[in-house]
Amino acid sequence: MSKNIEGILSTLLLPASWRSFIAKRKAIAFDRKYGTDTRGIVEVSAMGGLDPGLAAHAVQYEASAIPKFDRGLAAVGRAIDGRFDEYSFIDVGSGKGLVVMLAAQWPFRQVCGVEMAADLHRSAEANVARYLARRAARSTVYLHCADALSFPWPDGGLVLYLYNPFDAELTARFVQRVHEALSGQARRIFIVYVNPVHEEVFAADVRLRRILSDQTLSVYEASGGPSERTGAGHE
Repeated sequence: MSKNIEGILSTLLLPASWRSFIAKRKAIAFDRKYGTDTRGIVEVSAMGGLDPGLAAHAVQYEASAIPKFDRGLAAVGRAIDGRFDEYSFIDVGSGKGLVVMLAAQWPFRQVCGVEMAADLHRSAEANVARYLARRAARSTVYLHCADALSFPWPDGGLVLYLYNPFDAELTARFVQRVHEALSGQARRIFIVYVNPVHEEVFAADVRLRRILSDQTLSVYEASGGPSERTGAGHE
């Protein structure tokens, strides 16, 4: 049985309290192993260096659960037949950098974290430095303190990771930006949307193809121009 199927079954069969316990234990183990500090909740009001115009649409910081990351990336891997080297990974709202560090162990063309709160960005820089001092990465890692809706995305295939980073208004703007990025380009973009509070924004867009959905995350694909769709399928 694949890890992705096991993850889906655990999501459906295990009580939420038990899933939360497992995720917390994994997060604690990660920080202890690498000397990082990725846990805890940071309210929007406590985020230093945050533009007031963006703060009105922002959501509190809380690190993504490692099991959810694993399930989302497994779904993408099956859709692209494991050709991660053809894709860049972008964590939209990278916070303290946990997802960036996890993604660095996959063979992407590059891994980028984009965070608009300056103090969270500085925490991510410190965490990633500690992590890379203890474990070699399989991808080149970049961290950017920027607005994810205006940050320039690299060319080629993309895997965009979101842990409910903003409200419905900015989520709709994000989806529109995905389509703008596809305009005139033959490439594929995957969106891993964890804690999909604004799922309706994605589900209502007929140009997006959902390839995975469970109680805690959804994965969508969008393509521009003639492009392979090997391995993709609804679940």
